[in-house]
Amino acid sequence: MIRIVNLTSDVTGAAYYGLLDFAAARSSEFYVIDQFGIAEVGRPPFVTLDPFLFVQENVVEWPGTRLLDVDSRTALKSRYTVTPQSIDALKRVASGLYAWSAHAEIPLPEDLGFLRANGSLVLGTTTHEYDAWLELLKEELGVFESFAKRVGLRYSLQRVET
Repeated sequence: MIRIVNLTSDVTGAAYYGLLDFAAARSSEFYVIDQFGIAEVGRPPFVTLDPFLFVQENVVEWPGTRLLDVDSRTALKSRYTVTPQSIDALKRVASGLYAWSAHAEIPLPEDLGFLRANGSLVLGTTTHEYDAWLELLKEELGVFESFAKRVGLRYSLQRVET
């Protein structure tokens, strides 16, 4: 059973770092999406993430988004291995969930997401639309609710799928 949890406000500071840890504990990889040529390997601040990069691929669809003009347009999906070191590096790149935006003060790739080893989504975002959600297993929901209460994270339970 999957429970969809929508985050209803920006997640910054300690809540953001805790959310990264929560998602990482359930994931084998994270990804970011680059539609504007921002995430070049070896370019600051991404040089800190480079050791964890395992594949880059051109895509037209990812959780929460499908590009409209797929005949002439793709986005670069950079996929990284989740390790304690990669999550620490991720925390140094951005200070909040919606800071992952090409339109932020420091332009970054968008749509940070976390995937389980089986490829299912844990955390998805469409950052330019200020949308973020978690897809949690039944047994993960209580842990998330305790975490959210502890850090003051606002959310709503959107729907339940079986």
